[in-house]
Amino acid sequence: MTTLCIANSRTEEMVGDLTGMTPPEQLFAGCGAQRMLWWAEDGDVLVLPREPDPEYLAYVTGLTGVRADSLTFVVPPPGAQGDQVLTTDRLADPGFRAELRRVLDGRTLDEVLAISPNGAVAELAAALGVAQAMPGQPFAAQGGNALVNSKAGFRALAAGAGVPIPPGRVAGSPAEVEAAVEHLLAQGHSVMVKVEYQAGGFGNEILARDEQVEAVGAERVVPLPDRAAVAAYVADRWTWLTGGRGQRVVVERYFADCAPLYAQFVVDDTAVVLAGCGEMVMRPVVVGEITPPVTPDSGVLAELVDQGARLCEALRVIGYRGTVSADAVLTPKGEIYFHETNGRLTGSSHLHDVFFGRLLREEHRGSRYILELGGLKVPSFAQAVEAVGAAGLAFDPRTGTGVLYSSDFGPADGSVMYCVVGESPEAVRTLETALLALFAGMRPEADVDEATVDEVEGDGNGMRALVIHRYGGPEELRIGTVPEPVAGPGRVLVDVTLAGLNYADLECRTGEYLRFPLPAVLGVDVVGRRREDGRRVVALLRTGGGYAPVAVPEAAHTVEVPDGVDDEQALALLEQGATAYGALTLAGRLRPGEAVAVTAAAGGVGHLAVQLARALGAGRVVGLASTPEKREFVRSLGADSVLDPEDPELAGRLAESGGLDLFFDSVGGRVLRAGLAGLAPFGRLVSVGARGGVEDGFTMGELTERSAGVQGFWLKHVLTDRALFEGIADHLFRLAAERRLVARIDRTVSLSGVAAAHRAMAARETVGKVLVDVRREK
Repeated sequence: MTTLCIANSRTEEMVGDLTGMTPPEQLFAGCGAQRMLWWAEDGDVLVLPREPDPEYLAYVTGLTGVRADSLTFVVPPPGAQGDQVLTTDRLADPGFRAELRRVLDGRTLDEVLAISPNGAVAELAAALGVAQAMPGQPFAAQGGNALVNSKAGFRALAAGAGVPIPPGRVAGSPAEVEAAVEHLLAQGHSVMVKVEYQAGGFGNEILARDEQVEAVGAERVVPLPDRAAVAAYVADRWTWLTGGRGQRVVVERYFADCAPLYAQFVVDDTAVVLAGCGEMVMRPVVVGEITPPVTPDSGVLAELVDQGARLCEALRVIGYRGTVSADAVLTPKGEIYFHETNGRLTGSSHLHDVFFGRLLREEHRGSRYILELGGLKVPSFAQAVEAVGAAGLAFDPRTGTGVLYSSDFGPADGSVMYCVVGESPEAVRTLETALLALFAGMRPEADVDEATVDEVEGDGNGMRALVIHRYGGPEELRIGTVPEPVAGPGRVLVDVTLAGLNYADLECRTGEYLRFPLPAVLGVDVVGRRREDGRRVVALLRTGGGYAPVAVPEAAHTVEVPDGVDDEQALALLEQGATAYGALTLAGRLRPGEAVAVTAAAGGVGHLAVQLARALGAGRVVGLASTPEKREFVRSLGADSVLDPEDPELAGRLAESGGLDLFFDSVGGRVLRAGLAGLAPFGRLVSVGARGGVEDGFTMGELTERSAGVQGFWLKHVLTDRALFEGIADHLFRLAAERRLVARIDRTVSLSGVAAAHRAMAARETVGKVLVDVRREK
């Protein structure tokens, strides 16, 4: 008997429009599709987007006991979206279908098993004459898979089945979305808006009156202080909300501090059978899970299974066949609300179908926990397998414990997805710690810029640094022993005295800005002494590594610090000062006598921009700051006036005295729009970023009406021009030596104080630059 396994791990029914996938996203999808190997049995035929990696194939079949040489792989030619995803056009390719017919000729086909049992697979099965081997083929052929995976369709299905769902509605127009969002916000609730087809939290955003709400299960939190802000958000995000093709939008209440749970079932012609349950790990979107779940008690778990089965029974009645994951949240009050179903082999299915179902012995299946997480950097997949074996950490079927690698993402980012199997959650965490420590001293074969980490406290080879193993909150910052970096071509060794703490570090820590290979040392600017000659230097590190006593910046991004400028001022000036200077002069083209307004004027960049605008000859300088204390500080810098960014009359106040020639913005959203409204004719708006990921929107008509210009600025592009970078640094240091530019130092913290400093910066409690003394742990 033969199973035809089809690894279509990305489909429009799962994640929406595929045409927008970036090359890295396609590569990750291609690696994830190889997980289909876990379901293979002797004699099966597998349709994959590309040939399997021999090392990964040998590893999987070595654990499942399948003879690798008995498997047949068929790979269709590349399609419109390349060769990493099994798109509809690839499955319809005539040459591919002819080859598949040849391979299947003479075999008895028992089942067509696809990751996503969608219309493209149903049509392929019919064309091959094996429609009867695909469970639910008539339902799938009519687009039924889209119905099962629609977040909008789910709400109707769940409501009809009497399954609890979060308060909210499905909306089809901007006015409906605006009204639904405002209705929930006005009741004092935060709101989650969902794109109809997406997965893992990537199609979700949280809207809140309180910007301190933490994003869990969504990519970001958007503060919307009033109805006007809601309307502006909906107008700006409408294309994204509707998937770019008129999809429906789900608007529902967001419950904070919830446990994200799922119950997975197999739906066949006669019954709905529980496959397993789990608890998802969100940082802030799904990065892994633990099964069985550890948060709910037995009563809650029974309700999760019972209500999930009701959902699946409704799907069974209308014709769906296959795996379904019913996802829910458990609130702090003990309430369960279901929020979507996923009709496919999910990121959890291999744990239940294969790991619990095939790899674990029957006597272990009711007494083992599995934690699965991604992002573990390894030298190579083969070396990762060898390392856990040599360390005695590899999964052992006799004990039903140990480490498994479920996916190899080496071609995408040099990482693996790992599963730790133990007798209890505590045992799992202990084993995971040993696994992470094992790879602390190993470097990937490719050159890397950041140090790897050893979490074991105490003495050890290398240096002490602050490291993250996974993206998340400040609690992920840990002091550990790391190897001292080596200066490759074009780099220099710097013995660091101080590192800078920047808002970008907060975004890197959560993975919202730059996603460094993990484990990683954060920190993008340092001051210290160049080891080769002992000269004082300040440097920028585009790939992190600053929270450590030794760094390896690129020589081109390192400048010498002149006498008359101390380490603190040099460090505080280079990154933020160069950003302020470049935005004012290169992007903003500031001329003497012009009127300038600076947002976040008490911040690391803003307070320097206020001083630089004055030093560059601005005629009128306006600062925006959020508290009376900050506004007083900005006045002390030489600002002619200081405004409250929350002032409902902000736009009018900015437009006074003829308006602004230049609006320097690092906030975005409503403040940016007020700045645009306050521009004089031929005024310019320059953005250096939108804190908190706030989206901004305006039309060309608005710019034309004001004869206004809008430009962004990113220091990255200055760094490509060594002469320009040096010239800016020289000008900043001369102004500093003349005391015409003074960086405010908010505080200097030790490595152990960085987490608290991250929290303070996120809460906007800092004024000026925060420094890190990397030589002190406490």
